[in-house]
Amino acid sequence: MLSIMKSSGFTFKHFFIAHDNCAMKVTTDSILLGAWTPLSENEMSIIDIGTGSGLLALMLAQRCQGQCNIDAIEIDKQASDQAEQNVKLSPWADVITVFNQDINAFCQRHSTPCYDLIISNPPYFTEGPSCRTLQRQQARYTTSLNQLSLLRIAEQLISAKGRFCLALPYSIALEFQITAKNRGWHIGRTLSVKDNNNKANYLMLLELSLDKREQQQEYLVLRDLQNQYTYEFRQLTQPFYLNF
Repeated sequence: MLSIMKSSGFTFKHFFIAHDNCAMKVTTDSILLGAWTPLSENEMSIIDIGTGSGLLALMLAQRCQGQCNIDAIEIDKQASDQAEQNVKLSPWADVITVFNQDINAFCQRHSTPCYDLIISNPPYFTEGPSCRTLQRQQARYTTSLNQLSLLRIAEQLISAKGRFCLALPYSIALEFQITAKNRGWHIGRTLSVKDNNNKANYLMLLELSLDKREQQQEYLVLRDLQNQYTYEFRQLTQPFYLNF
């Protein structure tokens, strides 16, 4: 195992994530986003939209060595309570604030662009089988937060030189880039991810900004043909997984 998995969550090198009360559990996709998202010493103000268990907020706090302020927004009460508990038990309880609030309501109280980094692992399915709970429905489907709404929210919150990073299924990410460019966003880095070299890309991580930057296209394969984790994947996630 890459981390110690308990029935209620995951133990990483420097923190534990309980997720038994969250609709969406800890996933490799989220861990990739938290590990890959570019950070600089100038990015002191961060917002995690749809924090769930608080995983991304805690990963960024670790990477910033606590030298940042992170607002973690979560609409679901059970998930936000669990995120708050995860934060309290971590080394970075003093730099992360969890808000149990709809992001649209949050934006109404924060009308001045102020975040140097916006990160989100958003719901992305437009339709599909009904989920057994409203909690999971909100986490999986774009009925409560679609991609256009997410861009509008990011435009309202982002600072002039800020960046917006998110994870999307590969085919949806290609369409999302077109929508973002039409609204004046520029695509910086992208990371296309596949399970192994015999499979197609299934995930894309994106970095967007409102100021123009040189685009960099990167690629990552998770496992080799012997089903072992690749060197590149291990290096990227080594600060978090216990056995890397």
